[in-house]
Amino acid sequence: MLTRTQVINDGLRHIGVTLISDPGEASEQARQANGVYDQVVRSELESYAWFFAKRQAALPQLADAPLFRYSRQYNLPADFIRLVEFEERWVFHSVRYIDVNPVAPYEIQGRAIMTDIAAPLRITYLRDVTEDPGSWTPLFVNCVAAALALRLAMPLTKSDTMVNMAAGIYKNEIARAKKANAIQMPPVNTPDGSWLTARIY
Repeated sequence: MLTRTQVINDGLRHIGVTLISDPGEASEQARQANGVYDQVVRSELESYAWFFAKRQAALPQLADAPLFRYSRQYNLPADFIRLVEFEERWVFHSVRYIDVNPVAPYEIQGRAIMTDIAAPLRITYLRDVTEDPGSWTPLFVNCVAAALALRLAMPLTKSDTMVNMAAGIYKNEIARAKKANAIQMPPVNTPDGSWLTARIY
């Protein structure tokens, strides 16, 4: 089973520094890596609709309604990181086009989502799997290791050359992972854009 120590050491190898035995040890490498690890992993998770981190939920309505604008609100799951689908409509990216079936209005505030849609509210979201590296794909492991290398290069090596090298590694790894992840996604049908609809209608 993949561990935090292994992921950190994958990152340290990229920048050529001594590996650690445990994130809690007294070494400078462990102190620096452990200080940024959770933030780096969650940032990478939030950046893209990774299929291994997606989860569906049917949310029950809260008793208290929002003060204004919307009539209902729902608590987001405890492991929520980012919304991917809202009532079976893809919302991860902001795509602006003419849509005969637009996404229903909603707004996220804190740990709640407000809307006028009745319960149960169906969402697909990215869950926080920071503490479960065994659920990551090998390519995502590479992404996190490269992102850690980029964050740690300057404090641990004091070398601009190493920082630039780590940035190049990260760029390559994130591109590979996103390409592989896209293959796992079902096709999403989007409506005709304004250029086409202006000529048909």
